[in-house]
Amino acid sequence: AACVTIAALIQYFFMAAFCWMLIEAIYLYFFVVKVYNINTKMHMYHVISWGLPVIMVAISLSIVAGKEGLQSYTSDKYCWLSSTNNLTWIFAAFVAFIEVLNILILVRVIKEITNLVQPIAEDNHFQQIRLGIKACLVIIPLLGVTWLFGLLSPVHKAFAYIFTILNSTQGFLIFALHSMRNTQIKERFKRKMNIVFLSSIKDTSIRKSSQVKPSEIDIAWSVELQSCAEFESKYRTT
Repeated sequence: AACVTIAALIQYFFMAAFCWMLIEAIYLYFFVVKVYNINTKMHMYHVISWGLPVIMVAISLSIVAGKEGLQSYTSDKYCWLSSTNNLTWIFAAFVAFIEVLNILILVRVIKEITNLVQPIAEDNHFQQIRLGIKACLVIIPLLGVTWLFGLLSPVHKAFAYIFTILNSTQGFLIFALHSMRNTQIKERFKRKMNIVFLSSIKDTSIRKSSQVKPSEIDIAWSVELQSCAEFESKYRTT
């Protein structure tokens, strides 16, 4: 039962991740190609990305429950989908469908981005190519295109190594390319760090002032009064 639960959760979160990648691709298509703001449809994004995987996992569980029982949902060695009841092929078809859509959208978006540079001179052709490569490298981790190597891993072992290396760094690449390079995120981070720095300075000064002994305060106060009296006497004599 625990292994079935783990496998179902893994299947769900994998499918949810791919749904969010598809939503990101659709968002890029409308934002770059159609120049249309779809931020108002965020609730629909959540319904699709979190709801569709629930339906897919429920269908998978119902298929194995009606045939050989829930024990056949996982393989004998791992807490993952069993290959004997075609569940892995259903998952692979789901991933392949989303990846094909993402690649088609990626090609369309890159074409639109490169068209921003008009090929008037020969240098502009190289600028188009450079811009297209840069856009491709930035968008590929976001859309999960690296999973294609995972689908090709049964063909050759090299694809499995490439998939493992690229997919293990997907989160870092998304953070580096879409968070660290984002101007708004950097400005908010700087503002937050300034607030934290100023608050720490304030707390330190308050702690230091609270650690001053009453005798030291009295001495400082008497010195201040004495200096004021001396200044007043000098002012009267002048």
